[in-house]
Amino acid sequence: MIEFRDLMALAVNRKGGVKQVEAQLPAVKTPAQLRKPDDAFYFSALTRRIFRAGLTHTLVDAKWPVFEEVFFGFDPEKLVLMPDTMLEERMQDTRLIRHWGKMKAIRHNAQLVLDLRQEYGSVGDWLADWPADDTVGMWQLLKKRGKQLGGNSGAAFLRMVGRDTWYPTGDVVAALKGHNIIDKAPASATSAPPRPPSISGRRSPAGPRRTSARSSPSPWAERAGHGSRYKQNFLTAGARNRNINKNYSL
Repeated sequence: MIEFRDLMALAVNRKGGVKQVEAQLPAVKTPAQLRKPDDAFYFSALTRRIFRAGLTHTLVDAKWPVFEEVFFGFDPEKLVLMPDTMLEERMQDTRLIRHWGKMKAIRHNAQLVLDLRQEYGSVGDWLADWPADDTVGMWQLLKKRGKQLGGNSGAAFLRMVGRDTWYPTGDVVAALKGHNIIDKAPASATSAPPRPPSISGRRSPAGPRRTSARSSPSPWAERAGHGSRYKQNFLTAGARNRNINKNYSL
């Protein structure tokens, strides 16, 4: 396996220095910082990630203040009670990105947020307390219990809100395959592992077995004292272009 110092040297050479490399790394929050925002903040970020999928992020971000307005500031207690008629009305609002499947996911994911509040105290507590060596378990929980949260959406949401995670983009998968760490792209298995305990003493919800990719920081990063964000930066060669999906009305 290639040593971390060699990956670091490649990145520094390509970007022009250590500071330039670090400037491109995603910000990772402390557990105390993760606990601070309320559930509406995290629910909004989760939904924004869902609507970003397949679209230019700046397009979605420009429309997001209207989403905040028409969806009650993403208060999960209100949105879990939305009737279909209200969702249908939102589908007629030309200020929004009108994708029926993603609109319906808002109500379903409101229940997920309330469930995490019941089980952990808040979404922020869930993010802070989940074991650091089970990143993929967080993706799997979001995929299994949420809607429109498969693929890379779980990892993307965690990165958006500052929870350390690696990100299995096509470039990362190709690099991991090239180093014989995995032999195929990550995919869910059918069986479920034992529930990992949370820091708070609660049991983490059961989910599908982890993917074949490693969920914890690699040995390269561990030896140098760096986490998932370093591995991501060194393995990613570029981002995929995003095209507007035919299911959208803008």
